[in-house]
Amino acid sequence: MKSLSDLLYADKHVLLHDMIRPQSDLLPEEYLPGTHVDVKTRTLTCPIIKTRPHHLPVALSLLSATAPNYAHWLTESLPKAALWAKMGEGARVPILVDAGLHTNIMRALELVLPSDQKVIVVPGRQCIRVDRLHHLSQPGHIPFEPRAPDGLQRSHGTFSAQALRVMVDAIKGRLGLHEDDPQDQVLFIRRNSGRRNVLNQAELDAFVASKGWQVIAPETLTFDEQVRVFHRARMVIGPTGAAMANLIFARPGSRIGIMMSTHPATPYFYWHNLADSLGVQVEYILCEPQAGCPHGVHSSFTAPVDAMRRAYEA
Repeated sequence: MKSLSDLLYADKHVLLHDMIRPQSDLLPEEYLPGTHVDVKTRTLTCPIIKTRPHHLPVALSLLSATAPNYAHWLTESLPKAALWAKMGEGARVPILVDAGLHTNIMRALELVLPSDQKVIVVPGRQCIRVDRLHHLSQPGHIPFEPRAPDGLQRSHGTFSAQALRVMVDAIKGRLGLHEDDPQDQVLFIRRNSGRRNVLNQAELDAFVASKGWQVIAPETLTFDEQVRVFHRARMVIGPTGAAMANLIFARPGSRIGIMMSTHPATPYFYWHNLADSLGVQVEYILCEPQAGCPHGVHSSFTAPVDAMRRAYEA
C-alpha cells in the first residue's frame, strides 16, 4: 500500500473497497501525475516508487487519499479506528496513518484510541509491505468526482449508523459530555474558503446579528471545542462544507439548516443521509449559484436572506 491512497496492492492486483465504483467515479489517486484507470480493461497504471518499501509483520491501515479532508476523515476513516478500539485489539497491532494530517484530525484519533495503541505515521510517497493486514469494512463513503457526465446514478453518501455511534460515544465519553447537558445554543457557521462562499455575506451577517445567533468559524477552534459547541447546539445554520460534518456531534432532535447551491449535480442527500443515521434533523436552504462559475457544485452562491428571515422568525 502507499501513503495517501485507499488502494491495496497484492502481486499484480489492485484491491478497492466495495463502495468504490470506478466505472462511474474517479479515484482520488487519478489526480496524481502518471496515474490512469482504464475502466474497460479494468487496469490501473501508476508510477513506480523506487524507494524500498517499509516492511511490517502486521498492521491496520487508515491510509487514505481523502484523510486530510476533515469531513471524509470523520465519516470514513475515524469510525474504523473507533470500531478497532472497541474490539479490544490494543497495541498488539499498530495503526498506519498518513503524515501531515491536521492537528484536529490527529486529536480526534487520539480520543477514540486506548493509550497503549501504537500509531505509525507514514510519510508521503512511502510504500508499506505488510505480511498480515487488517483492513476494516468501509463505514462510510461519498464518491470523489464523477468520471464523466454519463447519466449514471451516483451515491450521495452511505454511512453506518452503528459505526458513527460507536465513534461519537467514544469521543463524547472522553470529553465528559452527557445526553442531559444543556442544549441551548443557536450557531451560525461562518465559512472562510476559496469555494462555496456566500456572495451576499454582508447582508447575511446583518440578518444573523439581528437574530443574536452565536457566530463561529470552526477552522479556528480545536477539535474538542468543535465537538462541545455542536453538542450544546439546538440549532445550527450555515453553508455546506467540511465543518458541517460536526453535525454528528449534535444530539437527536437538533435542527441543522444547510445552505446549498441549486446546481443540478448537488448531492442533496449527503448531509441528510449522515444526519439521519444519528437522529439529527437536516433542512436545506436553497441558494442561487454564481452565474458563469466553472466550479459546478463547488460554486459560490447567494443566500436567500428574505426566505431565511421568514423561516427562522422564532
